[in-house]
Amino acid sequence: MTGRRLLFLHIPKTAGTSLLLTLRNLFGDNRVLRADVEGASGRLEEMIADIVATRLPTISCLAGHIPMYAMAPHLEQFRPFTVLRDPVDRVLSLYRFLRRMPEQTLSAIGLRPEFDFDEFISSRHHGVFEQVTNGMCRMLTDDIRLSDPNSDVFWKIDPEAGHGERALAMLERLDFGLVEEMGRTNRLLADCWGLPDTLEEYSENATAREEPEPSPAQLQLILHRNMLDCALYQRAAALFRTRAATEGGATAIGKWATFHPVLDVPAPVGDIPGRRGFHETEGNGFAWLRADRAAQIRFVAPARVAQIRLQLYCITDDYPIDRIELWLNGSRVSRRARWLSPRWCGLELGPLELRPEVNELAILPPIFFSVRKFQPDSRDPRHLSVALSSVTVGE
Repeated sequence: MTGRRLLFLHIPKTAGTSLLLTLRNLFGDNRVLRADVEGASGRLEEMIADIVATRLPTISCLAGHIPMYAMAPHLEQFRPFTVLRDPVDRVLSLYRFLRRMPEQTLSAIGLRPEFDFDEFISSRHHGVFEQVTNGMCRMLTDDIRLSDPNSDVFWKIDPEAGHGERALAMLERLDFGLVEEMGRTNRLLADCWGLPDTLEEYSENATAREEPEPSPAQLQLILHRNMLDCALYQRAAALFRTRAATEGGATAIGKWATFHPVLDVPAPVGDIPGRRGFHETEGNGFAWLRADRAAQIRFVAPARVAQIRLQLYCITDDYPIDRIELWLNGSRVSRRARWLSPRWCGLELGPLELRPEVNELAILPPIFFSVRKFQPDSRDPRHLSVALSSVTVGE
């Protein structure tokens, strides 16, 4: 795999969880590497340098809450992008998000259960403070002091205006979008990266608006602590709309978003790019199909005539596998279904004549079940049917 890798600078509370799922479906879970910034323990720059030196050939995208100072020496090897959000909405989203966290998590960041807004906005825990005080500029500037709690500059509520200018200058070098315009963001990024379709849009980890609307005094506190972010966002919004009105510069990244199976070699779902309509691949090696859209895989066939074999895991022992539909290039195709072991089944279709260019396979299960039907106390909101484990294209 040649060419610059994508770099997703994930600013907290900017729809990043949803975008990560999009990227994992697009390139394959195993080709999207999420940097463990929190676990770096003061070794962030060393960790990033090691990833760049040893891991780039195996990935399509590096992602994480990575401040720009750690990436600045390596930017020429990446096509970086990020997503911004209205600063007031971003801080309020963080407040609602943390209010749902368990006591142990809150204790680690110096907050008590049922903490109120004043405790949140005035927190002196570095992890909270940096996110409620110009958190977007902190991520985008290459000044390490804004990420270092041992620096006096880190704790300034009224930082130098120059930091905002440096963040904007960095942003101008990136592909970026806005949470408030995710439809246009997805179209712009797909155009810039040379993808065959617009990026798929998800709503993962969305924070419900269960808290009362902020008071004028609370809004004033947020604005006071985020003047640089507000200025950055206004300038960024104007730049975004200019970019969205023009054509992007397509790159070779689009080639990585299509599955190229090797004849007769099973491909684990985590290695399959070009997916749409799947949840994230789980530790047991399969990815559940989503209930809110069709599951699809774009692939270039290794032979003009081939069979396709799918290995699936079912939500129940008696799932109606005979009613699972498979569609190839817009036409329903017959398939053979058989049980392999409890909950595991195989679907086979073909031999079929395949297109020399890109083919599209769709998997349509007949019924989905709420996770809470089987685990009443579960907080998992999903509805599940079958999960894909592997795909084999063979003679």
